[in-house]
Amino acid sequence: MFWNGFSNNILREMRKFNRKSLLGVVAILTLAIAGVALAAAVQVDDFNTGSLGEISVSAGTSGNTEDAAGSALGDERDIVVTHIAGTGSVSMAVNFLNSGWLAYTSGSGVSGKGFLIWDGNDNDAFVNAHGMNVDIDDFGSNDGFHIEVIDNDRPVRVVIRVYSSATEWSEASFITPGNILFPNHVDFFLPFSNFAQGAGAVDGPADFFAVSAIELELDGTVSTSADISMDFLDVDNFRDYGDLPDTFGTATDASHMANGLRLGTQVDIEASKPAAPGTTANVDDNTEADDEDGVARTPGVNWSVGPGGGQINFSVNGCTAAPCYLNAWMDSNQNNTFEAGEELLSDLPVGNATYTAVPVTVPAGTSFNTAYYARFRICNSPTDCADPVITDVTGGEVEDYYWSFGPTSVTLSFLDARPEDNGSSVLFLSSLALVLVASLLVFRQTRRAALQRE
Repeated sequence: MFWNGFSNNILREMRKFNRKSLLGVVAILTLAIAGVALAAAVQVDDFNTGSLGEISVSAGTSGNTEDAAGSALGDERDIVVTHIAGTGSVSMAVNFLNSGWLAYTSGSGVSGKGFLIWDGNDNDAFVNAHGMNVDIDDFGSNDGFHIEVIDNDRPVRVVIRVYSSATEWSEASFITPGNILFPNHVDFFLPFSNFAQGAGAVDGPADFFAVSAIELELDGTVSTSADISMDFLDVDNFRDYGDLPDTFGTATDASHMANGLRLGTQVDIEASKPAAPGTTANVDDNTEADDEDGVARTPGVNWSVGPGGGQINFSVNGCTAAPCYLNAWMDSNQNNTFEAGEELLSDLPVGNATYTAVPVTVPAGTSFNTAYYARFRICNSPTDCADPVITDVTGGEVEDYYWSFGPTSVTLSFLDARPEDNGSSVLFLSSLALVLVASLLVFRQTRRAALQRE
């Protein structure tokens, strides 16, 4: 018995070592020859395939099923739903009515949990810690899980567990902020660096080069009556990037690992900063969803230089531990870089709210007959994004704008009224007067003749 267990462990380690070493050497040589490094996102599930209807449980019960799905990692997903408390039901559905979504719902006052498991086609609804052998790390180019949430009314704890064996696994979690209302969507990124060795993983953490199973838990005990819907779960290296011209930073200038904190209602993350950012800071607006929706200049307010010289309106969502902090800059000297003295706001404390007519400091040298680039960054902690181009900020969002200013007044220096040089207006008026006089004379003569006949 001891020998069998020992030999199995040795074989497993050799399999992992050999695969990692051989594939790693091949990858390094290939990339060295090509001179490039390409990241390949791993799709865990897009929820677009499968025949699963709704699983609904109540009164402290559980339900489970397996669902063959070609778009799911390992070609099968396992689903488990558990009712924990409250009068009513908890349900989970994938691609219900061809929605292409994962949907977890709970009744009023009800709490529960839902689980999705990807562990290969094993015809079993529970974790098979030896069901697959997948490199989700992609030789170091992927660094986290990417989840797109399209509806979430109340906070839910999202837990992801990664297995290399039954005794080697890791987990990480985050709590959604709620108040994500369809058709808006919010992307979340859970980096590999957040994962810790599981409490029962006696042989160590998971190896992301050799993953045998992935488990997603939706914990609805954080708040009762919670609902959440997801569009996909991937593994990639996406970030929320700025889209100002490259002169404002390198190809990875200003990036955030999104966690629900955002300006406006939406935030999406992308594979890279736009290859051609353009000149009007609107490329990210047109990528997937227009998530540059959080800030605007206060209408009807003329800006002037100095503290309080301008006013803005903005809204904040997803600030789960207020205060959060807003920073802003405007390139007032138009040299395509943000410099000292060009700050509009510095670590302004904010919470979940809509703000109007907030005063900002307008940099010296700003004129108001041209256009300027402006950048806004919101973060969970002070100084996290007090730099306009710092990368890989945990949480928050960056939004870039191109604001056009026009003249604030018009000066009338001269006014004169005169007839046209050719005198045509005078000639017309004189002719009209002669016609009127002639008509009057004819009328009088006609009237006199009529009286004489009487």
